[in-house]
Amino acid sequence: MFAMLIELTVMSEHRQTLVNALTADGSGSLRDESGTLRFDLYEDPAIAGRFYLIEAYADEAALQAHLNGTHYPPVARVLQSLRDQGAITSRTIARPNGVFLRRATGWSPDGSQ
Repeated sequence: MFAMLIELTVMSEHRQTLVNALTADGSGSLRDESGTLRFDLYEDPAIAGRFYLIEAYADEAALQAHLNGTHYPPVARVLQSLRDQGAITSRTIARPNGVFLRRATGWSPDGSQ
């Protein structure tokens, strides 16, 4: 198992577009892809437009299944459009191997369970 920690910074007028796209990707992936173990999006309260995305996958094959599945391509198009507009920057902070992590359950965009 491995995870990815990604930092994204988006212009304020595109914040909701980013949140909507990542929420759709995350909720669909957790629901439909058994190899997607976590998909957590955090917003930094101290830095406007700064988000941290933590994704975890069972293995490299699970990541490839995600990238080739139905949920990733729409968010990839949104991210590329935002990059083309100069409205977002992103970087991978880390790609660590996991020791133990349960599959996320009861995830919802508004935090309710």
